[in-house]
Amino acid sequence: MAESNGADSPKKSGAKKTNAKKAKAKTSPNRASEPPPPPASRFTAPKEDLPYGMHVPNNGSANGKPRTSLSDLAMIGVAVLALVGFGLVYMDQRESREQERSFQAWERLTAPVAGQAGKSEAMDYLHSTGHDLTFLALTDAVMKDIQAPGIALAGARIQRTDFRNGKLAGALFEDSVFVQTDFRAADLAGAQFTRARMNEVSFASSNLRKAVFDGTVLTAISFADADLEGASFKSATLEGLNLAGVDFTKADLSAASFRTSVLTGASLNGAVLRDTVLAETNLQGVTAVKADAVGADFTQAILSGADLSGADLTGAVLRWSDVKGATFAGAVLAGTDFSLAAMAGADLGDTDLTKAVGLNQASLDKTCMAENATPPLLPKGLVWTGGICPAK
Repeated sequence: MAESNGADSPKKSGAKKTNAKKAKAKTSPNRASEPPPPPASRFTAPKEDLPYGMHVPNNGSANGKPRTSLSDLAMIGVAVLALVGFGLVYMDQRESREQERSFQAWERLTAPVAGQAGKSEAMDYLHSTGHDLTFLALTDAVMKDIQAPGIALAGARIQRTDFRNGKLAGALFEDSVFVQTDFRAADLAGAQFTRARMNEVSFASSNLRKAVFDGTVLTAISFADADLEGASFKSATLEGLNLAGVDFTKADLSAASFRTSVLTGASLNGAVLRDTVLAETNLQGVTAVKADAVGADFTQAILSGADLSGADLTGAVLRWSDVKGATFAGAVLAGTDFSLAAMAGADLGDTDLTKAVGLNQASLDKTCMAENATPPLLPKGLVWTGGICPAK
């Protein structure tokens, strides 16, 4: 009896275990509602870093962001190719349209139709789009008020065309031919007319400052009231022209030929006249103060009343010229040839004539000098007998 009291019977022991399981079940949470644990992955964050019941999905990305699939990449590639293709087609169509427009502009510009006819707009378009207008043939066109500075028309043949009031500064007209062309009141500052051929062209009242006419042949040209300051006419031919009153101030006329032209009242102040041919020209009343006329040819020229004060006439030829009443005060006259020149009333004050050629006493006796001037230095054998020049 004592032995059975110290130990539980098998029936009582089983009852206790059952009661313990029931108590544990009452106190434990409902695990049936819990989500299944995530599959093991080397990309899954440690469980202790996440709230209970949450996990990082295993999508193949270490940072948790969705990974782009091959199909997605393929779709993106197709879209890019479509855009590129569209762009190429658009550019090709645009280029075709521009070519068509340029062709139409060229046809309109060169059409043998007199008047405006859209030619000014066509030239403006072709110039603005950088088209080559070299060797353009332009006839009977009205280009009045055109805005085309810097336009390149080298080798062009232009006739009966109106460029009045045009803005053509810096235009390139090298080797071009102009016949009956009107540039009146046009802005042609710095324009290039090198080796051009011109006949019946008017530049009246135009701005030709620093324009270049080197090697150009000009016939029947008008520069009336034009501004030619600093322009260049080196080796140009301007023979038989009426250039009365033209302003060639500081222009470079080196080796140019003005034979038989009329330059009465013209301004040649500060101009370069080295080796310039002015034979048989009418230079009456011209002003050429401080001009560089070294080696210039004034044979049989009319220089009466001209002002050549301070000019460099070294080696210049004034044979048979008319310099009556001309002013040579302060001029450089070394080697200047005055043979048979008419010198009555010429002002020779403040000059050195010791190396001048062709002077004779009879001619010098008719010359004079300004009041307060220094008598000229004369070659040996000649004596100054001139008086004071009358006030002008």
